Amino acid sequence: MPAAPHDSAALLSFPQPRACPHQAPPGYAALRDQGALSEVALYDGRAVWLVTGYPEARALLTDPRLSADRTRPGFPVLAPRFRASVARKLPLIAQDPPVHDTHRRLLNPDFSLKHMRAMRPEVQEVVDGFIDRMLAKGPPSDLVEDFAIPVPSLVISRLLGVPYEDHAFFQDATGRLMRATEEGPSQAAGGELAAYLDRLITRLRAERGTGLLGRLAAEDVENGTLSHEELVQIALVLLVAGHETTASMIALGTVALLESPDQLAQLRADPESLPGTVEELLRVLAVTDLAGSRVATEEIEIAGRTIRAGDGVLFSATVANRDPEVHADPDRFDPHRTGRSHLSFGYGIHQCLGQNLARLELELAFRTLFTRIPTLKLVYVSQLRKFLAGPEEPEDRIITQPPGYLIRVPYGDLDVNVFRRHLQQGRTHARAQRHEEATLALGAALKLLHGEELDRLQRGGITRNFVTWLEEVRLECQEMLIESSLSLGRHRESVSTLQSLTARYPLHEAFYRQLMIALYRSDRRAEALRTYQSARGTLREELGLDPGDALFDLHHAILLADDRLQLRQAV
Repeated sequence: MPAAPHDSAALLSFPQPRACPHQAPPGYAALRDQGALSEVALYDGRAVWLVTGYPEARALLTDPRLSADRTRPGFPVLAPRFRASVARKLPLIAQDPPVHDTHRRLLNPDFSLKHMRAMRPEVQEVVDGFIDRMLAKGPPSDLVEDFAIPVPSLVISRLLGVPYEDHAFFQDATGRLMRATEEGPSQAAGGELAAYLDRLITRLRAERGTGLLGRLAAEDVENGTLSHEELVQIALVLLVAGHETTASMIALGTVALLESPDQLAQLRADPESLPGTVEELLRVLAVTDLAGSRVATEEIEIAGRTIRAGDGVLFSATVANRDPEVHADPDRFDPHRTGRSHLSFGYGIHQCLGQNLARLELELAFRTLFTRIPTLKLVYVSQLRKFLAGPEEPEDRIITQPPGYLIRVPYGDLDVNVFRRHLQQGRTHARAQRHEEATLALGAALKLLHGEELDRLQRGGITRNFVTWLEEVRLECQEMLIESSLSLGRHRESVSTLQSLTARYPLHEAFYRQLMIALYRSDRRAEALRTYQSARGTLREELGLDPGDALFDLHHAILLADDRLQLRQAV
C-alpha cells in the first residue's frame, strides 16, 4: 500500500487560504477525489497525511497508535510559530495518557453538561449586558469588539476565576499568540500569558479565590495531585481556547445567518430550531479547520493507505465535515440536518473539553442578538468601500436599512474603522494644503495597511477582489502622502521611497511623475531624465500610452517649461 511520499513539490499545500471567511477554502475541493486520506505539503515542504473522510477520521482519532505529544520526533509542525516551546508542551491537547487522563478528570466537573445548565442564567446575563451596551451606544456597532469577543471572554474569566479587569491584556496577548507567524513572536506572547497566570496562581494558592483555578490551586496543587507549573499551562490552554474560537464562531455565524435570509427567517419563526442551527454552523464553518494533529508510533493501514511509524497525520474538520458519504449536498447550509456529524470539536479522548460551554454561548448569543436587534444588517464590500470613500454621509446611513448595526468582521489585523479615520483626516488635510498634518495622518493609515498586511489578509481568507481594492486604496494613500511631502520640500527624503515604489509598481505612472519631480528638485537632473525615458518606454510598451499623452508628459513631471529647458541643458 502507498506510503507518504518524500517529494512534496506536486502536493497541495496545507493549510489553504479561504476565499470567503465562512466558506471552505476552494483548494480543498480537489481532495474529495483523492479518497479518505491524501498527501499534503506543509510550509517547510514536509509531506504528511491529511485525513478527510469522516468515518476514517473518527477511527484514527481514537487509535492509540497515533500520539498527540508534540515533543515526539516527527510530530507535524504546521507553521513556524508552532516550534515555540509554549506551543509544544501543552496540557490536554498535546498530551497522551495517562497524564492527559489525569488532567481531564480534574477539569471534567466544571465543563459538564450539568454545570453548563446551571450556568445558563449567568451566561444569559452576560449576553444581555453587552447587547444593552450596543443598544445604548447606537449604530454603527462593531460586532467583534462589542459582542463576539467580550461575551466568551467574560464567561471564561468567571468560570476560571481570572479577573476580567485584565481582559484587555489577555485578549491582546491571545490575539498575538494566535496570529503570530514566526516562533519568536509566538513565544513572546505565550510567555507573557504564562507569566501573568503564574502570578495569578501564586496568589490563589495563598488566598483561595473563586472559580476553577482557585479550586485547583487550593486543593490539587497543595496536595500534590497537580504541580504549580502544570496548572499554569492548563490555565493558559483554557483561557486561550475559552474565548478565541467561540468569538470567531459568533462573528462568522452571524455573517453566515445574515447571508442566508431564508434560513434566518425560519429560525426567527421557530426559535426551538436554534440548537440544530448551531450544530450546522459548527459543521460548515469549522473555524479551527484542523480537528487534530498526530504522529504515528506504529504502522497503520486504513482506507487503502499505509501510515508508517513517524508519519505526521493531520485531520481536516473542514473537509471531513463535508464528506458526501455522510452529508447529502454537503456544501449547503441546512439547519434541519439531524445529528452532530462533524469534527469541529475533534473526537476521541482529546475532544474539546469546553464544547458544552461553547454550544451554550453560541445558542444564547444568536438567540439574543437576532431577537433584541431585529434590524441587524451586514455591511458588504461595496458598503465598506463607501465607508472609506468620504465623510460626507453620516455613518448610520451607510447601512442598507437604518437603524441597522454595522458589523465589522476584522480583516486579519486591519481595523477598518481606524484605517478609515486616518485616511479621511489625510484627505481633508491634503485638500486644505495642511501638508504637515496630512503626512502624519496618511503615514498612520499606511502603517496599518502595508504590503505584508495585504498578503496576510488574503492568506486569512479575504477575497482577492477585496484585497485588490484595498491595494488601490493604499496606493492612493501613498500617492497623497508623497504629494504632501513634496509640497513640504522633502524631495531628497522622498527619492528612495519612490524608487522602491516604481520598482514594485512599474505601471503606476503617478509614482514616476513624483520620482522625477523629487530627483529634479534634489539636483539629480540626469537621473530625472533617465527615469522619464525608462518610464516612457515601459508605459508605452505595457499600457500603450503615447509618449506625449497628458497622462505622462514631461510637462506634468517637471511642471514648468523653463524647468524642463533647464533639465535638458543640464543633461
